[in-house]
Amino acid sequence: MAQTENIELTVYGRPEAGKNASYRVRTKGLIPAVVYGPKMKAPTIVSLLPNDITASYQKAGHTGLITLKAADGAPAELNGTKILFKEIQTHAIKNKYVHVDMHQLDLNRSIRVTVPLNFVGKAKGTLEGGILSIVTRQIEIKCLPQDIPSEIDVDISDVGVTEALHISQFEKISKHDKFKVIWDTDRVLVTVVPPEDEKVAEVVVDPAAVAAAGAPGAPAAGAPAAAGAPAAAGAKAPAAGAKAPAAPKK
Repeated sequence: MAQTENIELTVYGRPEAGKNASYRVRTKGLIPAVVYGPKMKAPTIVSLLPNDITASYQKAGHTGLITLKAADGAPAELNGTKILFKEIQTHAIKNKYVHVDMHQLDLNRSIRVTVPLNFVGKAKGTLEGGILSIVTRQIEIKCLPQDIPSEIDVDISDVGVTEALHISQFEKISKHDKFKVIWDTDRVLVTVVPPEDEKVAEVVVDPAAVAAAGAPGAPAAGAPAAAGAPAAAGAKAPAAGAKAPAAPKK
């Protein structure tokens, strides 16, 4: 599905580059950013409002076209420029924006972009007890910027048990003619695997092992008998009248 909404992002001026300058920008509540692309002689540094980044990214992601609006010292030539979010860096602990890279687009030149897949339909193999396994959730394509889809629908209805849907098969049944898939055509998108046989393991009882272990509640081998307990079979009782051993002399 191609993007239809016009998404705008306001960029503000940033006169200095460098780590210290970026720090000063953040202390003012702005996020340092850079715009670069095929029509620019050199990258252009700007700054953005955090809330604007969030709002634009929620709508556009990494595949939606964004129109820049220059304000407060931003270069006038950026006004109306079409860009894609290339990278949005966030702080690992504070979860705050750190830096944003934006790629300026030439609307007459095809670009490579990674687009998520949207699997539609119900694989016939799952109706036979098979389990659907999604192998690839996004693919790289090449197309004009204005033709970048927000996602690509993939019909999986005809995938049976032990079968797979490859990129080559998807290209044959796909109705999209405005982009070309870059990845290897042998790559698997989805597959349906047969259910695993659940076998209940049989417990084999060894009578000899049970006898050696003794009845439930019996003392473990080598453990002293409880006071008053009868002697084990075969043990000799002390002879009548036998004297107890003398205590050791101190």
